[in-house]
Amino acid sequence: MAKSRKAREAAGTGTPASADDRPAKLVRDSFTMPADDFALVGVLKGRALQVQRPAKKSELLRAGLHALAGLSPQALARALDALAPVKAGRPKKNRRRDPRARVVPCVAQARGLPFVMCCR
Repeated sequence: MAKSRKAREAAGTGTPASADDRPAKLVRDSFTMPADDFALVGVLKGRALQVQRPAKKSELLRAGLHALAGLSPQALARALDALAPVKAGRPKKNRRRDPRARVVPCVAQARGLPFVMCCR
């Protein structure tokens, strides 16, 4: 059974968490990158395994951000200029329809019955 806050504080284990003790707020985001750059993620994950330090994709991206943050403004500009430009936004979905597919508005018509028999 969970103890109340007052019971935990009385036992000495319920000290309120300070701002330093709380985990950082996580933010989800998505982005687009060229396939060659995405392949580098796999290469870097392999290199991390070679030194017995498995790494997640998000860890590699965060480490890269911290490395970029340590660069001088001129070095950061050179690193950004070395990247191939990427069109902003999501790639368009391939919406080609199957010509054999047909839209059937109700189950009765799918079975070949007249519309009035099921949709009244």
